[in-house]
Amino acid sequence: MTSRGLVERDFAQVVEFINEAVTITKDFKAQVAGKKIRDFKDQLGDGVSVVPQLRDLQSRVVDFSRQFPVVGFNTSELDD
Repeated sequence: MTSRGLVERDFAQVVEFINEAVTITKDFKAQVAGKKIRDFKDQLGDGVSVVPQLRDLQSRVVDFSRQFPVVGFNTSELDD
């Protein structure tokens, strides 16, 4: 991630995103009837339609990541 230009405060934000994802997952898992990963995955479906907090988190992660360039990828070379 440092190759994309992230600095210490950016890593703190990444940690916050990860912590939020873990918390959302734990809360959702508590609602799953079975104990197997298959039960979890079956109930989760595509995630964002079942757990609205995931859509919000996804949106914020995408917005955050857009401020950093992708190494080896130049958007000016893309066709519109």
